[in-house]
Amino acid sequence: MNEEQKRLLNLLNQNKITTEEYNKLSAILSSVANKPNFFNFLVNPFQKIVGWYACLIGILIILLMSYLADKTLIHFPSLFSYIYTGNMKQAHVNIFKIILENIFVCLTLSISFFACAKILQQKHLRFIDFIGTVMLARISYFMVTIILFICYQINKNYFLPPEAGRHINNPFIMFIVFSGLIWQITLLVNAFKESSGLSAHKLWISFIISIVITEVLTGYLFSIFL
Repeated sequence: MNEEQKRLLNLLNQNKITTEEYNKLSAILSSVANKPNFFNFLVNPFQKIVGWYACLIGILIILLMSYLADKTLIHFPSLFSYIYTGNMKQAHVNIFKIILENIFVCLTLSISFFACAKILQQKHLRFIDFIGTVMLARISYFMVTIILFICYQINKNYFLPPEAGRHINNPFIMFIVFSGLIWQITLLVNAFKESSGLSAHKLWISFIISIVITEVLTGYLFSIFL
């Protein structure tokens, strides 16, 4: 029950409005709340898509993103980093390694989320909700990869660093990647919130701990691959 509904219920209990008025106002609030909000869906699709459905969509996203990343030579080996391998002739990462990177990141973060929620004694937890929402959250990097793929087809010079290295200094490309990063963080927070039922300081402390664990482990994995 949201705050508006609670206020209406309090007014009814205090006899400040009639039952008929309460029902009419409650129906209006419900109709407004049920209207689709595109922005809310972008930052929190997990209220509509969860469980096996989210997992299947997440798998499809990872496969398509890995394919495009292999073509543009840019991929996201961890939660909050990207790598450009165009100038690293001996370190080209093929599509299979990119897929494994994504799966490892999602699996590690999901296990960390699930473990934190269990430690805090949350009830009615399903691991499929954690892995599904985390995989679906990769949609932010999928959209970034699509944009980068289009840019790569238009002009490959966008992806040429001033010196051989792993990162690109083009302002437009950096803006796209940074936007994807912000979107990714927002999605992951909401994914954890919806899957665990945690809130306030428990949510944020558990979230930060899980992120650190995942970044350390994926960083170690990445050091092995490249």
